[in-house]
Amino acid sequence: MNRATPHEAVHAGWLARCLGNSAAPPLTDDDLAALVDVSRFTTVAAGELLFVRNDPVAEVFVVETGKVALTRPAAGRSPVLQVLHPGDVFGDVGLFLGRSAPVDALVLEDAELLVLDGADLVRLVSTRPAIALRWMVSMARRLADSQDRLEELLAGPLDTQLALLLDHAADRDGSVAASQELLARLLGARRPSVNRSLANLERLGLIEKTYRRIRVVDAERLRALAE
Repeated sequence: MNRATPHEAVHAGWLARCLGNSAAPPLTDDDLAALVDVSRFTTVAAGELLFVRNDPVAEVFVVETGKVALTRPAAGRSPVLQVLHPGDVFGDVGLFLGRSAPVDALVLEDAELLVLDGADLVRLVSTRPAIALRWMVSMARRLADSQDRLEELLAGPLDTQLALLLDHAADRDGSVAASQELLARLLGARRPSVNRSLANLERLGLIEKTYRRIRVVDAERLRALAE
């Protein structure tokens, strides 16, 4: 097998990360090379749509940089169901189920994406057990995350829902890069209500607000409120 180019090695590394974190045996270099062979790299500007609801699903996406929002237009609104970050995979559930896209995929920040051809991915999953097992574990983990997200949406007062969301979304530095409008859409709430809840959390000394960013000041107390 030919030695991978630097770009191919980067993409293989992303795929290994996205399909990792389980007790299953890791993918071999040959498995990763096969996945890279059926993929292409693309950059997409903020504001562009990757697909819209009811589009046929022919590709699977891996986020390498940037952010992508999955939204569900209804009754003149487009609530954000999920924000995808580097390392996240999407599009595969519809592909394997043979269903059209249930959501719109909107690029929130300029993004670099690895795009896998759907037909080729199905072929690899059908012929390479290690890839099939890893992909199954990845999908199961994302399903569990979706269930956690649903619990957040149903959890008590808005202050509690917001605390849960901030606790889960904060990066290693305790920062959440999100506008109040985006938080409101994630929570299915009105922006003034979210603004009041943010003010409550700030008054308690749990967070600090800046422009389009929130810093978690006291993660332990915020988590206690969320729980």
